[in-house]
Amino acid sequence: MSDNKDALHELIHALTPMEKWRFKRYAGRYDKGATKKYVKLFDAIAKQSEYNEEKLIKRFRNEKFINQPAVAKNYLYNIIMKSLVEYDEKNVVEIEVNHLLLSVNKLFEKNLFKQAYKQLHKAQRLIKKHNLPTKSLEANLKEQNLATYTLPVHQQAKTFDKLHEKLIEEMSAFQTEREFILLWRKCMGTNYLYGWPRNNRELKKYLEIYQHPRLQHEPGGNMSYSRFCYLGIMASYHELNGDYTKALSVYKDLLDFMENKISSKSTTSGQKETHTLNNINNLFSYLITSLKTEHFFIPDVQQKWGELENFSLDKNYSDKIREKAFFYFSMAELERLIVHSNYEEGQSTVIPIQNVLEDTYSKNTRSPFEYGLLVSLSRFCFYAGMYQQALYWINKANNHQAANKVEGNYGWLKILTIIIHLELGNDRVIEYSIKSTYRYLAQRKRLFRSEKIILEFFRNEVPKVYSDKDLNNALQKLYTSLKKIRNDRFEKHILDQFDILSWLKNRIKGS
Repeated sequence: MSDNKDALHELIHALTPMEKWRFKRYAGRYDKGATKKYVKLFDAIAKQSEYNEEKLIKRFRNEKFINQPAVAKNYLYNIIMKSLVEYDEKNVVEIEVNHLLLSVNKLFEKNLFKQAYKQLHKAQRLIKKHNLPTKSLEANLKEQNLATYTLPVHQQAKTFDKLHEKLIEEMSAFQTEREFILLWRKCMGTNYLYGWPRNNRELKKYLEIYQHPRLQHEPGGNMSYSRFCYLGIMASYHELNGDYTKALSVYKDLLDFMENKISSKSTTSGQKETHTLNNINNLFSYLITSLKTEHFFIPDVQQKWGELENFSLDKNYSDKIREKAFFYFSMAELERLIVHSNYEEGQSTVIPIQNVLEDTYSKNTRSPFEYGLLVSLSRFCFYAGMYQQALYWINKANNHQAANKVEGNYGWLKILTIIIHLELGNDRVIEYSIKSTYRYLAQRKRLFRSEKIILEFFRNEVPKVYSDKDLNNALQKLYTSLKKIRNDRFEKHILDQFDILSWLKNRIKGS
């Protein structure tokens, strides 16, 4: 039976070329007798764009393992996961630290205290180098145990005080870091749940985070994870307040922080990959924020623009980094073209973007970053007057699996779809679109005032339109209503993102 969502198929297709190579290397050590047949099964599944178990059974009909396909697949799945864990450098370090600390226990039991100290110091050096706070606490307690049996009584009190002071300091730092991480996750979760706040009640949810005592002072330690969380939260805070100059400055600090992390000697290659992927988010946010300030043309911003593009082009980076950078750089480029109204220049920019998106759809190799690019491309085509293309891409955005999950975008995309139909003269479609959009947004019960105004316009004013003059008057009325709330704290962000006022001004005859 064919199963397009088979777990093993999804896992294999999620592996990078390096991870596939590591699996084959690991499989040879894991079970030499089973290596060839399971590597062949791995390769066969890797070649299937859609999982088809019947074809696999037919291909391996002479192999005993295929008599129980579920067992064979589970066996292969486990080997892949073990290869991923073993070759994750952070896991390798933690395994080594655990081994050293267990060695301390065994040597301690045999009263081989000098050797135990030697293993403990090795563990402590690794713990410090790779910043493993929980292991640091464990090592501290073992050092106290060893001191009890190795130091003279008159030295023990002083040593215990020193170790206890260090333990309290480490526990405090660990607790502080946990609090910052929780605050950062709460901030990201609130943003995911609410998007841009629609009213004071939703704004209060954000303020509960921003006004937390921990956030009143920047944490110390240039390389601490607490500082990373603090900077991320403060960037969000300044954006919410509309202070984009301060937000830009914080994003710059965040970029410097991540670049130091990436270049640190203690950072493993696996961690560098993770940090670089995170830094692409920060670069994108920095560039988008710069478009809202007067700092866009300064050399530093232009340099960062080049850095993001380089991530997508440099073959020294992994496929995952290059793919993410391409999508984020493309979104940033489209936003730049929209903000500066460079629609003629944009004609050549959108062609390679459209080609990549068409390719992902034709091969069904969907990227997790494509939804944002679909939204940006739809908006660019709309503002550029390329309505047929705008409709094509906005339909893909509306039907995307991520559409319902991104608060603030989906309702406006549906409204923008109606406007595109209006521009294309698709009168028969407009009536249905208005009804379905009204029904959808009414069910959400979380509307911007601008959304309510536009919905009422489509519901009450559009049916009264019988001539161009009627339409012009109705659009004028809508423009006046939206302009009144243009600078409202809750409406400004969304009206800037989906600049319907500019469209209305251009659409109204005689304006």
